Amino acid sequence: MFPGEEFLTLLSSFLLLLASSIRYQRTREASYAMFTVASISFVIIAAALALLKLEALSLPITPYVGAIYPAFMAAGVLGGNRWRKYVAFTLLMLILMLVGSIYRPLFVGAEVTLHSVSGLIITFLPLVAVASRRAPAVTALMGVGGLLISIGGLALATLVMQKPLLPLETVLFLLHPLLFLSALLMSAGIYLRRA
Repeated sequence: MFPGEEFLTLLSSFLLLLASSIRYQRTREASYAMFTVASISFVIIAAALALLKLEALSLPITPYVGAIYPAFMAAGVLGGNRWRKYVAFTLLMLILMLVGSIYRPLFVGAEVTLHSVSGLIITFLPLVAVASRRAPAVTALMGVGGLLISIGGLALATLVMQKPLLPLETVLFLLHPLLFLSALLMSAGIYLRRA
């Protein structure tokens, strides 16, 4: 860890927002609108982490904002007309999470489902598209960025549930570099991606 690394993560979140919104302004394509929504969510997460450190994880809104980021990234990756169905799925999972605030197993099930499916889409769909030559190599940046955010998200989730997979010191050491690199790779993947 180095002093101010959380502000580097915040800077990378703004870079992601900038790349997404520039591409949306140029193309008006729904995928870039989804990436922009995800980016706004990431800016909120990064700002909370920069200002409140790990206290940000205990805010009541954190699970919802944290779920919007990968869900809307996944909707953007799906693109075409499929994004609509994924946004509907996302809204259903968010509603189940809200209802689940009364019944904890429902909350956990909806949150895990949304994060898992979103992570798989973000990580593997771009890589499969590149491997099958249906997308340019630059698209793989999205998949690698998705893999990094999945690792960071998993580490954070296990920390919040007080069942860490890694020691606290390791999670804290890796958190901001993973978030930064993920946002940087996704920004490049989004900006350089074909419309």
